Amino acid sequence: MSNCLVLGDFNSEKYWKDKKGSKLPEFVDKDSANIILSMDEMLFSFCRIDDILLTRFRFNESLKEYLIKLGYSFKSNVNNIQLTYGESNQNIFQLLNNDINRVDWVIKNITENTSIQPYSYLPCSDLFVQNLQLKSKFPNIEVIKYVNSKVFSFNLSRELGLKYSGCIVKNHSELLEYGKKMLAVSNIIIKDPFGVSGKGSISVNLDIILDRIAKYLKSQEENGYNSVFVIEELLEREIDFSCLFNIDIDGKIDIQSIQKMLNNQFAYYGSYTAKKDFVEYLEKQNYFITVENIAKKLYQEGYFGPVCLDSMILKNGDIVPIVEINARKSMGFINYSIDQHLKKFNVSGNLVSINFGYNETNKVTFDKILSEMDKQGLCFYPGLENGIMPISANTLFISHDLKIINKIESNMNAPYKGRMYISVVSKDFETRNILVKKLRELLDGLSIKVYD
Repeated sequence: MSNCLVLGDFNSEKYWKDKKGSKLPEFVDKDSANIILSMDEMLFSFCRIDDILLTRFRFNESLKEYLIKLGYSFKSNVNNIQLTYGESNQNIFQLLNNDINRVDWVIKNITENTSIQPYSYLPCSDLFVQNLQLKSKFPNIEVIKYVNSKVFSFNLSRELGLKYSGCIVKNHSELLEYGKKMLAVSNIIIKDPFGVSGKGSISVNLDIILDRIAKYLKSQEENGYNSVFVIEELLEREIDFSCLFNIDIDGKIDIQSIQKMLNNQFAYYGSYTAKKDFVEYLEKQNYFITVENIAKKLYQEGYFGPVCLDSMILKNGDIVPIVEINARKSMGFINYSIDQHLKKFNVSGNLVSINFGYNETNKVTFDKILSEMDKQGLCFYPGLENGIMPISANTLFISHDLKIINKIESNMNAPYKGRMYISVVSKDFETRNILVKKLRELLDGLSIKVYD
């Protein structure tokens, strides 16, 4: 019988970006970075019976017991793979290549038919596959970097004759020159080729802001860094959505789902599977013909595997097929996989994230939150039409937990940020909003401050 190793890092772009590539100004948020490190626990959604899930930090037992009640079944590590704070800068494949004995039990569960299902292909993925002699093939890492760049997305839009307005700049001087010309017409957005979910994108509406960004890039260029950015007109979007598809090794294209997205500015907030009428509308607009052309181009470049194509509909009704191309798994794929599992219960969910804050004096744990949710009848179970399905645990208190793990002293009143990912199972959006409101009130009752 074949099984899969499921693992990955959600900050794939960090490992694809050129180390000598300049960066746009950003606020460094260590708590958010820690949360991203622990998001890999949501990869359980791709696991089948006997699959092995490897997460950077051990999978929470209470969450696993809950998921088993919903019919999930997978093996997972009971110890942390990341052992020191310094290892936060290494991707999970690097950690395992350095010391596979951290998960020596995995070797006992590998057969000649075991394959790998990563969130994305990263540097060191190929070495990991070779070391464990896994039955897997994936594209060259340089191809993966190339097709995931927003420069590639921009050029492909132009090649396919799609609507676009912008340019590629290769130094701070070009950013100033072309940026000011575009600002005379509309607001603009500057994109890092490997920015993701609110990181690496800046909207600009004034020349003075553009001047400051150019000055920031100039200082990096003087220190040997290379600048490449995409500048685009900031469009008035009405609907964000993504098309999930897979390209197999022989080039066959399988369009799997359309996911509508909830975004806060440029940052991801949640997903839900689009209704039939929206999919039919896209079909009438020949959107899927464009998707197939995009997939063919990706395959011609040497890529095969999962793709999340981000698109949008503007307030004037125009469809913009390529906002960016993510040649990897995505949050939309996670929501789609959960919905596929929920089908057996004749329900569907809506993936939502809840951001919150807490401090050292707050002794609440995920186990306590899950217990309170159960007491208040908020948890989804088979047989119910509505309820909340928690799909993450480590993301809630990882920043505080890492200080304990690494024996780092902290101020008792120091604030921390956490994030809870859930799938809200409901028949309509009104019920969904009521359930989320009740969960927010529950968290507030536990002295957890919900931000959004």
